[in-house]
Amino acid sequence: MAADETGESPSGLQQLMLFRHWSLFLPRLTSEPAKLNGAYTLMRQQRNPAFFDQLREKLHQILQDCDMLHVSGQACSVEGGLEKVLNVVLQSLVFAMGFLQNRQFHKAFVLGELCVQVSDQLADAESAVDLTFWRLLCRVYLGGAYLQLRRTSDARRVLEEAQELGAAVEETRQSLQSILGACSYALAQADLDESFTEKALDHVDAAIKQMEGNIWEVSQNLEDKEVISNVLATLYHFRGHCDFLCDRFDVALSWYESALTVLGEHRDLGTDTDAMVAYVKHDIQRAICLRPKAETVLETAPEPVG
Repeated sequence: MAADETGESPSGLQQLMLFRHWSLFLPRLTSEPAKLNGAYTLMRQQRNPAFFDQLREKLHQILQDCDMLHVSGQACSVEGGLEKVLNVVLQSLVFAMGFLQNRQFHKAFVLGELCVQVSDQLADAESAVDLTFWRLLCRVYLGGAYLQLRRTSDARRVLEEAQELGAAVEETRQSLQSILGACSYALAQADLDESFTEKALDHVDAAIKQMEGNIWEVSQNLEDKEVISNVLATLYHFRGHCDFLCDRFDVALSWYESALTVLGEHRDLGTDTDAMVAYVKHDIQRAICLRPKAETVLETAPEPVG
């Protein structure tokens, strides 16, 4: 059961796993939280010019500590600071996303790559806690960041690594399966960037299956439910867009309508839903305009004999 679902107040590692802490890394057509995070990151950088360097140094220090633990044969236990280390990783990913939003790509890539290294090192050093979720989360961010700069081969590499990691564990937690869905979606984006539309369809169908079967269970909070609807609507819209590119306008329209339906059913107080509805409706009008009109075949009556 996800931490959000329990009636108890989560603590420790459970607190870090709350949906609101990692929903920023899930696909959305538009995201006001991502824009606000970009603005906050810019403010932190302006107030402290060494901000990025300090983030990077923290991650480098963790890597050095992991190396020392490995040499000594010790594990990085919860009591020994695993929770604090994962919190540093999560915060670094959030700020990396902010740098990405601000088009400071070097900073965004450096932090993302370091987070991947840290999560892998922790997984090697830790035997009591399964850290697959964190390894996947870091790769979902980094793969998406690479895609923004059209580094498609790099994106595929880290996203396929994530899928292999996910397939290697007997893990049914909805949070992990949802992150795997985000991996599949990012791979679909990579396919479309390279004009492999049919492959993109396969990947986005996998993403929809992974998300629909799991993501609704990660939180019962109404605000989170609206975010989840935004994520699913993004997948449905992308699926429709792939059909649109293949001139399957009726199929595209059905997916666009599914996006509108899920957005309408879970509307709360967020600002993204209205923007997404407008976006989807615009594409609906495009599909309607380009859809071929039904041709009426006029049968000519046979000439009377004699």
